[in-house]
Amino acid sequence: MDKVYVVTEGDYSDYHIVAVFTTEEVAEEYAKKRNEKNGYESARVEDYEVNESSATMPHWFVRMFRDGTVERVQSEGDDLPTPADSWVQQMNMPVKDMVMETPERVAVLAVRCCANDEQHAVKIANEIRVQRIALNQFSTE
Repeated sequence: MDKVYVVTEGDYSDYHIVAVFTTEEVAEEYAKKRNEKNGYESARVEDYEVNESSATMPHWFVRMFRDGTVERVQSEGDDLPTPADSWVQQMNMPVKDMVMETPERVAVLAVRCCANDEQHAVKIANEIRVQRIALNQFSTE
């Protein structure tokens, strides 16, 4: 199995990828230099096997209200909206989202993504929901 070596920093919501390398030695050296420059041990190296792509992961459709309530979760085999649906035509995997209104005129977040399972798909949708709220892109009206 091939591996990639990912230099990351931060924790929880601040966790992020800084760089990705194909060799561990180069990744370790990069993290070391970054830590010396920062003056503290913030960069670390994580390794991941490269064996899965979004093409082999199931596709999911999640609808979530502003308060985090999940209205609907569907997997690829559950009559997922098709590319013929107008908004899905604009959605390129692995993750696309949009805020829309239900027939009751309630704002709902619609997310189409690749995920390992239902729980993972809901987690992705929730992270997008939080970002949308923080950017004032998910109105309460």
